[in-house]
Amino acid sequence: MPKPKWIMLIASCLMIAGGIFYWQNAEQEAGAPEAVRAVSEEEEWIVATEPLMVNINTADASELTRLPGIGPAKAAIIIRFRSENGLFETEEDIMKVPGIKDGTFARIRDYITVGGADGI
Repeated sequence: MPKPKWIMLIASCLMIAGGIFYWQNAEQEAGAPEAVRAVSEEEEWIVATEPLMVNINTADASELTRLPGIGPAKAAIIIRFRSENGLFETEEDIMKVPGIKDGTFARIRDYITVGGADGI
């Protein structure tokens, strides 16, 4: 009865190899930062090499969309609000913009600034 031993050995090796492959793949997916996984290769280079500090008083739409949770629609709303209401005096003032509440502010607070008194 040597055949069942060989079959068991081969089956065990395949199970171990499959487990190792699954473990390595799961580890790689879990290790990638959210922001990097969500952007294209060109933008990935920008995120990795440039500091992500955005002056909400001077930023254009492309700069605002680099903030977590801010897409093109919210960026347009921020710019429109800023042009109609003037410069933001504090970072917290961005919560006056329709659609930006505590949750969004919590995600972007470490990445935004209002600059000096003149917004620069």
